[in-house]
Amino acid sequence: MAKRSGMYGWDKRQKELKRTKKQEEKRLRRQKNARTYSQKAERTDSINIQSESSENASAVKDNNEETETTTE
Repeated sequence: MAKRSGMYGWDKRQKELKRTKKQEEKRLRRQKNARTYSQKAERTDSINIQSESSENASAVKDNNEETETTTE
């Protein structure tokens, strides 16, 4: 049985629309995941920088205390 040309074209168009919609949703999800990953990385970087600066400050204090005790 032959397909009617109108129905075949309509079905084909519907499949194409579903496929493009699905691709767009995937792209948006990947983009969203990339943003959240980069935000998490920025947060951990800022936390690491803060902890390193506090560690460096305490190390400087320790060195200053050692030099003061040796000069006395």
